[in-house]
Amino acid sequence: MSANGNQWRSQKRSYQLPSHWPRVEVPYVEDNPNRAVCPEHGLRVIIGYDIHETAVMEPARFYIKFVKVPKYKCHGHPECGIQQQPAPDGLVKGNKIDTSIGAQGGDSYNDLRDGAPAQSRCVCIR
Repeated sequence: MSANGNQWRSQKRSYQLPSHWPRVEVPYVEDNPNRAVCPEHGLRVIIGYDIHETAVMEPARFYIKFVKVPKYKCHGHPECGIQQQPAPDGLVKGNKIDTSIGAQGGDSYNDLRDGAPAQSRCVCIR
């Protein structure tokens, strides 16, 4: 809670991840296989995916990891609604930065926001 008693609210991030970085799909691991099965109607069908992108850093290489989280519904039974697993968390819940970038320190995060990788900067000592 903040000093004035209001609860903190998650703010939507307005920046985009760099489009020139390669995208690497990571298989989604369902932690509740029962989500794909309706107790009344049996097997649900996948109707689409939510794509969650996270910036990841390996030494000297940036890329965007994405995980396709399946959304399920009962075919012909809209009253059952749509079932979906919660999205995987990043460095901070709702953030698009992976722990691999956070582990490198603040410069990597600032470079990501500025669109320039850390390797492109020069530090001169005189």
